[in-house]
Amino acid sequence: MEYYFYLNFYIYQYYKKKQEAPLVSTLLVISLLINLNIFTLIMIYNFIIDFWTIPKLHQNYIIIIITFLSFLVIINYFLLYYKKRYVGIFERFKKQNEIYKHWNLPVKIYIISSIILCLVTLIIADLRNHNFELYFLK
Repeated sequence: MEYYFYLNFYIYQYYKKKQEAPLVSTLLVISLLINLNIFTLIMIYNFIIDFWTIPKLHQNYIIIIITFLSFLVIINYFLLYYKKRYVGIFERFKKQNEIYKHWNLPVKIYIISSIILCLVTLIIADLRNHNFELYFLK
């Protein structure tokens, strides 16, 4: 849980430099990262179970995605931001900066690898859906 809080702190520090309301951005980015990770895991699971079957999208997939993302935002809010719980936790990270400074690289790696892994699974899914025809070879 400490690593999750530090991830929030790291993203909060980034948005604190760029925006006046960094809490909302931090909450949305964390929820979006978790949503990407869950989506990627589901896609990898589908690749392992039945690679050649092309899954069909649910008719209301946008509503499902928005509902799930809203659910993640609510969970993240109550875990850290409810009743300003984050203030004490973020202050501890600021005061003990030397102890947690070595966590910066794993946080960056987590964020970048989450995005890259999601993009790779989307590319594989797209190629699979088009029978591995490469567009640039036509």
